[in-house]
Amino acid sequence: MDWNTQYRDRIRKSGGGDYLSQVGHTEQGRPISNEQFIELFNQITDLLTLAPGDTLLDLCCGNGVFTQKLAKRCQTAVGADLSEDLINIAQTDHAAPNLTYYACDARHIDTLPLPAEPKFSKVLMYAALQHFGRNDLRGLLQSLWPVTETGTVFLFGFIPDADLAHQFYDTPERRAERQRRIEEGTDPIGEWWKRDTVKQCAEEAGLTCTFAEVPPGHHAARYRFHAIMQR
Repeated sequence: MDWNTQYRDRIRKSGGGDYLSQVGHTEQGRPISNEQFIELFNQITDLLTLAPGDTLLDLCCGNGVFTQKLAKRCQTAVGADLSEDLINIAQTDHAAPNLTYYACDARHIDTLPLPAEPKFSKVLMYAALQHFGRNDLRGLLQSLWPVTETGTVFLFGFIPDADLAHQFYDTPERRAERQRRIEEGTDPIGEWWKRDTVKQCAEEAGLTCTFAEVPPGHHAARYRFHAIMQR
């Protein structure tokens, strides 16, 4: 799947100001409500235990719609995303004095001019692990080791649950469409993960791993979950 092209198309279809649609936070083609956005944001800050002294790395940050608000809760923040189009929007519309954005594939985060100190105390990847495979996650966790510290919390949020895919593709028509898209290489979701696989990758990297659920009022609670890892 060409995710860069997909996000460029989303930007074009959004008309420029629909930030949630640009990064795929939609329900039946419409952006999620402000109430759901706030609920997700509050859960992110809670699961990260984000505090004023924290240094945050937001991987696959998109257009910065979450990143800017998170930066206000911590000391400094860095956002990185593969899409230059989304980073341009982030830099223009979701900037903050303590926030730096980079256009960079998360798999090559070690190529960025990140400061040696302070190391990141919190790392976030939200609604993006579906764009990566098992070996990608292993490599990513390894590359993050030099820029994080003992106690760093890693939140991989909004992960598609392989054991619950049937609750997303919940009709014969949707299942047939999924199979067609997989064969074409255009599956709109991407990689569906088993919790045991995520936990194994974390433990191989020397991290503990626990799980949390998406807020029950959110439509994606039927088929997504969060993974919280700690060094």
